[in-house]
Amino acid sequence: MRLIAAGLLAVCLVVPAALAQDPPPPPGPLRLFLDCQTNCDDSYIRTELAWVDYVRDRTSADVHVLITSQTTGGGGREYNLRFIGLRGLEGQDQERRFTVAITAPADESRIRVVRVLSLGLVRYVGDRPEAEWLFVTMARPTGGPVPSGPVHDRWNRWLFTVSGNGFFSGESRSSSSNYSGSFRARRITDNWKLDLSVSGNRSKSTFTLNDGSKFVSELNSYGGGVLLGRSLGSRTSAGFRMSAQNSTRNNEDLVLRPTAVVEFSLYPFTESTRRLVVLEYGIGAYSANYGRETVFGVTSELLARQYASLSVTMQQPWGSVSGGASFQHYLRDFSQNRLGVSGGASIRVAKGLSLNLQASYGRPRDQLSIEQVDATDEDVLLRLRQLQTNYTYFTQVGVSYSFGSIFNAVVNPRFRAGDPASGGGGFFF
Repeated sequence: MRLIAAGLLAVCLVVPAALAQDPPPPPGPLRLFLDCQTNCDDSYIRTELAWVDYVRDRTSADVHVLITSQTTGGGGREYNLRFIGLRGLEGQDQERRFTVAITAPADESRIRVVRVLSLGLVRYVGDRPEAEWLFVTMARPTGGPVPSGPVHDRWNRWLFTVSGNGFFSGESRSSSSNYSGSFRARRITDNWKLDLSVSGNRSKSTFTLNDGSKFVSELNSYGGGVLLGRSLGSRTSAGFRMSAQNSTRNNEDLVLRPTAVVEFSLYPFTESTRRLVVLEYGIGAYSANYGRETVFGVTSELLARQYASLSVTMQQPWGSVSGGASFQHYLRDFSQNRLGVSGGASIRVAKGLSLNLQASYGRPRDQLSIEQVDATDEDVLLRLRQLQTNYTYFTQVGVSYSFGSIFNAVVNPRFRAGDPASGGGGFFF
């Protein structure tokens, strides 16, 4: 009896005390993991959208936002924002898209990203305490309602781009100049893709040697291409490619490669912002006129060729992966072939730990334009001529680990210019 009485007394004392205490504090602001796989102004987003907590690891977030983009037929960009609910918000996923025209002001992309990001996050704060301070307004365009129906396009979906560049640099004993220009015309619809381009580049370098003599190197290259493609469904396409090239370094007066191509995508092309696995096959001709006689003793030739390539792109919450493999050969001689493999990945291994990989390997056995005359030392050092090789490679491995505060979203733009003596910042660099 005494034990029961003591228990009742404890309950009578503890329960009122617990009820008299203040209620538990409300949860903090929504935690956001911003995962931008395209060009984003991170500082602008954090400054304009300041009512969420930005965290560095997705396992600590309430919402993971994956932002990707791709080029549109009109030369602009289509952005895709994928919202992934976490920590009690599982299953509340959504996607939002918007397009920015090529003629839009430079800051329109970041403004639209913030606006669409804010609209998407409204869904996740509706039942949270901060919803009390949430207001929704709509600013209608000046002049009336938003127009509906098809828009008249006086260019009929054609997009033209013209560019030109030139640079000059030098020191007391050396000088360099480079001129380049290009023209491109594109017309892209849901079913057709037509792309025409031409480009050229001229470079010249002059060096004063110790004996006072001058050494001058010049490299010129010109090229053009045509692509005509037709959609045959959500995953298949067929078309025609044509390229033309002139290069003093590669001993090419004129090289033409007309090719018929087909491609198959493992996933629908509508999912290209998140995942794309494409197999392409092409068969065509190789017509070449060389500047000087090649190691095979010819100055021109016409050959049949075929190739196959596989390209992979994945942008997922766990990271991103891209890569590809290609193989081509000439039908007259299977040993004259070219193999290439490349890949890269950025994978989130654990909280704050990321693994970055990049590698490529090439085996060129089809260097038909190599000159018969041996290259001089100057040709080798200044890369004035293409050299025969059995392989090429490149590798890069990196690991990054972040730890510490996951909530600091302060943006402080001070001291951006850098110290010119250390190679950063300055007026022009």
